[in-house]
Amino acid sequence: MRKYDVALSAVECFYSIELADGPNFVAFFEDTMRATPSYGHRVMTELSESLSDVDFSWKDALWSEECHIEEFDSELAARAFVEGEVLPVVVRAIRYV
Repeated sequence: MRKYDVALSAVECFYSIELADGPNFVAFFEDTMRATPSYGHRVMTELSESLSDVDFSWKDALWSEECHIEEFDSELAARAFVEGEVLPVVVRAIRYV
């Protein structure tokens, strides 16, 4: 099973920024994607691929022995967070690169 380390790292960063609960922090995340276009594109690619990968579990990736980001109740909830919260910010950020 593929790990999608770049995407996981970006989701972890986004989640910690989201906890700060400020629009300036989300803007900072977007600026990071824009500042390094190759990183932003890689994140978008891995996020998209991971959401299409039936063998990859965002629920397990976000809460495991190695990673304690968020313990979602279901795989559907974990994927909804990634697809509905993180991916749109990444897409918006790299659209202007």
